[in-house]
Amino acid sequence: MNQSRIVGAVIVVIVFSGPAFGQFRLQPREASYPDRPIVAYVLEERGEAEQLRLTQQADFFDNILGGLGDTFRWWDIPLASATILPEVVEPKNQDARLRFPTLGLDIEISRQVARKDDGTSLGSSDPARFPQGALAVQFLSVGLLDILTDVPVTAEHYERVFVFQKALIYTRTLTGAAKQWFSRSRPDGSDTNSFFSAHTSVTFATSAFCYRTFSDFLDEADITRQPGVFRDVVKGTAFAGFYGWAAYVGYSRMRDSKHYLTDVLVGAAAGTIISNLLYTLHFDTDKKAGGGQRVSFEIAPMSEKAIGLLVRF
Repeated sequence: MNQSRIVGAVIVVIVFSGPAFGQFRLQPREASYPDRPIVAYVLEERGEAEQLRLTQQADFFDNILGGLGDTFRWWDIPLASATILPEVVEPKNQDARLRFPTLGLDIEISRQVARKDDGTSLGSSDPARFPQGALAVQFLSVGLLDILTDVPVTAEHYERVFVFQKALIYTRTLTGAAKQWFSRSRPDGSDTNSFFSAHTSVTFATSAFCYRTFSDFLDEADITRQPGVFRDVVKGTAFAGFYGWAAYVGYSRMRDSKHYLTDVLVGAAAGTIISNLLYTLHFDTDKKAGGGQRVSFEIAPMSEKAIGLLVRF
């Protein structure tokens, strides 16, 4: 499971950036931001350039922790438990798994599309490559813009990265639970974990989230803000690219005799629904206007030589 990577990424950032803060005496100063107060710092006995650099690092911490805090909801607790504790979603007796029937249409389509050689389609490669690659690109892009440029990066930009990872975790958890509770032989007879396709579910979850993010970017960019043919063409091309790749992955799983059509359709629906639902809950305009209870993470000086992490509910 890759769900620990989001935690690992935050730990790496804290570990490698922490020593920079430990060299200086920090004093707290409240700074007002549009969404919520964030702890800022006055760095003493340093030149203006050095103070600016370290203040940017403090903002970098505030943005990451703010985005991480905004990612959590109360309903993440039971779902996280199902992810961390496999016994929560796995039946104690494997013989008790429900048998998922194979439809006649599934068998017929499988015979028609299955490859006759021993090759493997590109879409059947490691299912983690596409989502983790997209996640890494988003995180590095936001982080580098935050650290190296004057682009106004906010906590919401990091929240999008963390919610993206959460969508992948939820998709993998649901897919894994289905494979544990339902028994269905693969077309090639290799095992009974055919229902439903993990390759398809995580790829559609990735494509759905990336498309929503890119679509919102186009709606806010100066060149594509106004409705028109150009924006429609760009959005249509992006939609075809993201969902076209996901559809190809589903087709590859059928061509390589690893899944039936219904395995692929259910996987596609699961990944698409989870990503769109989480994206809407976190970034929908009406939701943002209404606020809502969130978890808040803040860095705060504990003494002249130490800083601490505050968690507000």
